[in-house]
Amino acid sequence: MPVAPVHHISISVKSLDDSIHFYRDVLGMKVTLEATIDDESHIEYLRLHPNTSGRVAMLQVGPPIGAVQLIEWSRTDLSSSPLRPGSPGAFLIAFELHEETMDDFLVRVQKYQVLPWTLPKTSTIPNYGTIRTVVIEDPDGLMIEILELPTRDSIMKLRQQNENRGTQNEEQ
Repeated sequence: MPVAPVHHISISVKSLDDSIHFYRDVLGMKVTLEATIDDESHIEYLRLHPNTSGRVAMLQVGPPIGAVQLIEWSRTDLSSSPLRPGSPGAFLIAFELHEETMDDFLVRVQKYQVLPWTLPKTSTIPNYGTIRTVVIEDPDGLMIEILELPTRDSIMKLRQQNENRGTQNEEQ
C-alpha cells in the first residue's frame, strides 16, 4: 500500500524570523506551532551533531496535511551531502500512514532492503495524543519520516476529556 499524502516538509533555514515572515506574510500561510528541539532523543533520532538545538515553526494553509516546518538550527554545516538538519534547504519529507500500522509498514519496506535509522520513536503530544515516527532514506539520502498519528476521532475525544477535566477543576 502506498503512503498517504504529504503531512509536512521540513526546511532548514538561516533565519526563522525571516522565513516565518515569508511563509506567513508573503505566501499567506498560518503559523500553527512554534517550539524548540533541544533534547537528546531528537539529537539521536535526527542524527544531529551533539549540542545542536533548533527553533521550529509549523505553517499551513487549511487542514493539517501539507504543512511546512521551518527550523533554524544552532549549528550549521553547509558542506554536508546529502542535505541533513542544519543545511539550508529541504532535508526531510514526512508521510502519514493511513491504511497500515507502523509495524506493518516496517515489515513491508524491509522487503525492499529499506531499514529505519532507529526503532520507531513514540511521543505523546499534549491535547493531541500519542504518535509513532520513524526515519528512513530515499535512494539519494533524503530523510523520509513516516508518521502513525491518532485518528481525528481520538484527538477530539482526548480534547473533550481535557476540556471536561478543566471544567471540573474550575468547579472545585
